[in-house]
Amino acid sequence: MNGEIFINGSTSTDQPNPPLRQLFFVPSEVWVDIFMHSLPPLSCAQAPQKTSIALVCRFWNAIVESTPILWTRITIVDEMPYVLRSLSKSGDCPIDVNGVFEPNAKDFYTWCSNGICCQFIQEVQLHSRRWRHVALQVKRCRPSATVFPSLKSLRLCANPDSLVSDGYLALLDPSNTPHLRELSLYGTQLSRWDIPFSSTLLKLDIDDSGPSGPLSAELLSIFSACPNLTVLRLRKVHLRPASGDDNVEDSRGVSTIVELAALQELILDNCSSQLIKDLLQQLRLPENCNISLKRVIYGSSPSTSFLDPVLARCRGGLQRGEKVEEMIVVFASVGFYLAVFSQRWAIYLEIQEVCAFRDALQWFGVRVKNTDSLSDGKDETAGIVTANDPPVFLKFSSCTDIPPIEIDSPSFTGIADLECINKIKATRLLPEELLSLLSYLSQPEYPNYPTRIADCSSDPGAHEDTTRLWPFPGLSKLMVKGMREDVLKAVIEVVKSRWSGAVTGGEQKGPARLKRIEFVDGCDEVIRSEEPLLASETTEAQRDLLLELLRDLGDDAKVFWGGKRVTKTGVMGEARVQS
Repeated sequence: MNGEIFINGSTSTDQPNPPLRQLFFVPSEVWVDIFMHSLPPLSCAQAPQKTSIALVCRFWNAIVESTPILWTRITIVDEMPYVLRSLSKSGDCPIDVNGVFEPNAKDFYTWCSNGICCQFIQEVQLHSRRWRHVALQVKRCRPSATVFPSLKSLRLCANPDSLVSDGYLALLDPSNTPHLRELSLYGTQLSRWDIPFSSTLLKLDIDDSGPSGPLSAELLSIFSACPNLTVLRLRKVHLRPASGDDNVEDSRGVSTIVELAALQELILDNCSSQLIKDLLQQLRLPENCNISLKRVIYGSSPSTSFLDPVLARCRGGLQRGEKVEEMIVVFASVGFYLAVFSQRWAIYLEIQEVCAFRDALQWFGVRVKNTDSLSDGKDETAGIVTANDPPVFLKFSSCTDIPPIEIDSPSFTGIADLECINKIKATRLLPEELLSLLSYLSQPEYPNYPTRIADCSSDPGAHEDTTRLWPFPGLSKLMVKGMREDVLKAVIEVVKSRWSGAVTGGEQKGPARLKRIEFVDGCDEVIRSEEPLLASETTEAQRDLLLELLRDLGDDAKVFWGGKRVTKTGVMGEARVQS
């Protein structure tokens, strides 16, 4: 074959060898494009796919062997003979290099023990002038070139106990890398941070700076040299102690302000409090820049240990009724994850203690002291403390959690009195955990505050109270995993018991009415539609239970089964409803 494809042009079955054939010619350039798109990403071996292509026919083999661009993907996952062959056959073309093993996190820093990486790096360094997109686990040796005219993206990963050599620091010099657009430094302990970064950078990612981190002034100097940044991500970056001469103020004592007018996304992931505070105070960002902040909280008062010192200037924009759009609580066996979303901010806090969780909620403007009944002059169906409070959404972590989630644990019962939680998504619980949760929601209990939040004297909810309260009294939306009869029966019991509690009143504080219940068969939320569920899509027992659930709920409530709306007409059939 020479690039020609023969297609049978006859539809007759009478002739065993049809004489008419249509001839199409596919240029070699098209085949090259097809082959390039079929190659796997650089994190995978290139040799198997390329060998499979070359074995199809002599013509395809000739294209593979004679086209340098098909050999420009160099990865350490391949065997060294194939790597050497690729470096040779790629000619003068720019090459993309992956010198980092990433099968899993535990192998990240240990893969160099067999010596393969050293040989790999030594070979690809000989072609460093042709580097285009490069990821390397750096050693103390230096690249062979001093100028890298083709380099567009660079990812440097270093062992945690070694500094990046000056040879690699040359890669950061703008005079050596005139076209560098993306730079990622993973675990890289730079011997010095007062180095110029390229003004052409669009994305900068610094992950784990180690004990020899930068000064605030050095970071601001780097950002000032990169005015075109669109994405800036800092993870586990900690400032090193500053001397008396190291500060972020000019000679007049005025703080240095760095403007990043093009920045679209700022990510600060578990960085030091001082670094976060300095950057939020001294970076001038555009109004449409999204800010993501992640932090592990230790102790029982995040408001005084982190939120007030670091986010005090931003607090006004994060208060209720202003910009907070949604708050998500993920309950796990190890504690809580609190996510707060606004139009611009995304704040993620990992919290272990109940006191700290309630304290963080209060800092964001959500009331955590519940002394009034929802049925006392309030809309029972709202499920929100006040009209200005953002909805708080409770989820559960993956069902693979070890140890398993305990519904009756002090951590869980310690938040069950919060009226602000108006939606519970229980799709990642094990079957027995789900049934335990539904049973817990079906009966009121004594809050027993001193036991739940012991040593939380600053918490406004820490008071003696023997009044029986419904768990999550603001709950109005419930999503469960399990389209089974036992789950249906348990949900019906929740609806009946909470409806009864809301009506009878008395000493019990009436809960909100359930307004929407969803049954799904997987861990992830399905797409809801108003398409009615048909009787043929359920069993007779399921239909009877769904109809009972509809009767127990209010007329304005909605039930979804596998993404479809449950209605009496759909489940029973129009003829039976009319009769």
